[in-house]
Amino acid sequence: MPTKRSDEPQSVNRRRFLGASVSTAALPFVGTGLNEAVAQPVALAHSDGPVSAALSINGADYRLGLDIRTTLLDALREHIGLTGSKKGCDHGQCGACTVHIDGVRVLSCLTLAIAAQGHQVSTVEGLARADAPLHPMQQAFVDNDAFQCGYCTPGQKSLIALDATVTVAGSSGVRTIPFAALHRLPGATPSVETVLASGDLITGFNIQAGPWTRRSLYLKIRDRQSYEFALASAAVAIDMVGPKVREARIALGGVATIPWRSREAENVLAGKTLTEPVAEAAARAAFADARPRIHNGFKVALGQSTLVRALWQAAELEG
Repeated sequence: MPTKRSDEPQSVNRRRFLGASVSTAALPFVGTGLNEAVAQPVALAHSDGPVSAALSINGADYRLGLDIRTTLLDALREHIGLTGSKKGCDHGQCGACTVHIDGVRVLSCLTLAIAAQGHQVSTVEGLARADAPLHPMQQAFVDNDAFQCGYCTPGQKSLIALDATVTVAGSSGVRTIPFAALHRLPGATPSVETVLASGDLITGFNIQAGPWTRRSLYLKIRDRQSYEFALASAAVAIDMVGPKVREARIALGGVATIPWRSREAENVLAGKTLTEPVAEAAARAAFADARPRIHNGFKVALGQSTLVRALWQAAELEG
């Protein structure tokens, strides 16, 4: 692995349009050693050119020419070529961009690259040397085809609708748990999201085939096209004989703290001919006990319309 790399100043990039006001507003974040007693207001000259940044990544030194607003994540991926840190949500919520700075976990999508100067940055690529065996963490991801971030994976909602089970390997051996039992409600410990113990690793999912899987889909509603969490989502699997629903399986996402199975909606649909009024009745049943907060009340109507749309799309699939 090289110990030094020079990255010449880059051409105009997607951030440049933000203009001079943002550029000058960012400057105080990099100023150090200011003496408040003698500091005087000064007019800052406008400059949208690159700045020099010296970064230490996985023990190697890099000198880069960066826009002052470049995040550490973009510096790693676009300027250095270390793509192990992922741009998942780009909002600091999913954790796929996690790196260590001086041994402390940080979200690189919310950290300016210039703020990491003078610190030691460690990424997943640095867990083991290039000429050494993989770190156990790296090897586990390879062996089990693991996702780095499952936070926004559509499969979570689909798996709960399909009564999937999860195979977990841990210090006490291998065990199987229902996927519906994997996630925990926040309660008094909102930081604990699953029933997994320290050292546990999900090694597989098991889905039993059934007639409902032939008409199944996942529908995600979001406010931009890429890299965004669902405002509301629905996973639907229905077994139909002609226009009549024999069995339905429904899970909702983006409307609760865990993937939410709606057996109430399933019961409304069972044995009924799928019509617009029936689909709407199922959607109302799914949200009958919803308790929205002051800023997310819109999700009730959005979740209902999402479910109705998903039901019709599933019904149109070939059985």
